[in-house]
Amino acid sequence: MASPKVLVVDDEKLLRWSVAEPLRKEGFEVQEAADGESALELVRRSRVDVILMDVRLPGKSGIEILRILRDEAHQSVVIMMTAFSEVREAVESMKLGAFDYLIKPLEPEAIEVIVKRALEHRKLEREVTWRRRDRKQVTFDDVVAESQVMKRVVSQAKKVAASRSLTVFLAGQTGTGKDFFAQAIHSGSERSAAPFVTINCSALPESLLESELFGYEKGTFTDARTSREGLFELADGGTVYLDEIAEMNPSFQTKLLRLIEDKTFKRLGGRRDIEVDVRIIAATNREVEQAVREAQLREDLYYRLKVVPIELPPLSARKEDISHLTMNFVRQFCEENHRPPIDVSPAAMDALVAYDWPGNVRELRNLLERIVLLEKEDRIDFHHLPMEIRVPGDALRPTQLARSGMTAAAQASGREPPNDSGPSLPDVERQLIIDALKRSAGNQVRAAKLLGISRDTLRYRMKKYRIEKKVLW
Repeated sequence: MASPKVLVVDDEKLLRWSVAEPLRKEGFEVQEAADGESALELVRRSRVDVILMDVRLPGKSGIEILRILRDEAHQSVVIMMTAFSEVREAVESMKLGAFDYLIKPLEPEAIEVIVKRALEHRKLEREVTWRRRDRKQVTFDDVVAESQVMKRVVSQAKKVAASRSLTVFLAGQTGTGKDFFAQAIHSGSERSAAPFVTINCSALPESLLESELFGYEKGTFTDARTSREGLFELADGGTVYLDEIAEMNPSFQTKLLRLIEDKTFKRLGGRRDIEVDVRIIAATNREVEQAVREAQLREDLYYRLKVVPIELPPLSARKEDISHLTMNFVRQFCEENHRPPIDVSPAAMDALVAYDWPGNVRELRNLLERIVLLEKEDRIDFHHLPMEIRVPGDALRPTQLARSGMTAAAQASGREPPNDSGPSLPDVERQLIIDALKRSAGNQVRAAKLLGISRDTLRYRMKKYRIEKKVLW
């Protein structure tokens, strides 16, 4: 972990030295400033953990500087230094957010003690803030792992969490729970008390991604009225989870590689290297080797990230977990919606286990949430399931039904159709999907809701039936 950074602000050079030197010997990284303006410049330029500042300074006073730091929402802990005759001003500074004050002449032992207390205070304050943002911490105890394949993955992930490896690479299809595992790895590590920061690389353009992760300096662009810490600084000592890393612009991947190699980066518009200690967990649902071949993921970055690779299996490869996942989700959604506990019938459970789940755990979760929300019976039965799950084998398997002339509507109602020939089930299903997409103006999320299926299932069917945008208009 990077050394704590302390800033000593006083116009007397000898006093600054007498405060800074003992702290340097204890392993702190100490900077000095002779006045308030210089101190502000240093704080705005890089992270400072603790500031030891005299009440009386040339130009702006220590109280004025403290007020500016508060207004600009800097995270530094401030300790005021004062002569005995200025104690009233030091007490006033406490009302403005100062952590404590010291009365001159200063004892080296007292300085060390109060700085360590201030650092502990800052650590606890950050921990409380981040736990409030994410009240439910995911741990390995929350992972359903009845299948042997999942037990092996959990065992591997626990070893990774306990290690000092600074990079972890998660691969797996969409919906397999990569974000869930990233949180569990963080919670199971010695970094668990520090922040866990997650960002979806595909959701932000390159310029915004860089400012979010690295921060920026005052005046870098029109709205940059003050300097701002990036997520890497805020996560110092903790974990940064980069989801969909293969979607990250290759030019930014170069900067990320430098951070991993040197543990330093520059803010947007900045010149000074900022050092951080973070574990980076990167994830992608792409076929990684193909992404490297197509230059969507830098080869050197990939090999640097995959020091510890973890492959999450699709839900179809861990059938033994489906019933346990189902009951966990049903219990969770009943609690969230203030419903009495409901059961799942054997027929419904058999159908859920038999289904291939192209959308993986996320598809199962979304389906059960929808059923708990919409259905009011005291158990989930076979008829509550969507058609692609009620039909055995490949979702909406057409062969036997088409031979009998059974339409999609008849199958959904469970009634046998008349004995006349009609359109095949694939034709009916294809047309239903096209109609839903047209009604939703091509919005796949809305179309999936109209059809009562997940977006992943819809995309699977569009690919299966070769439904392209040009077909819709």
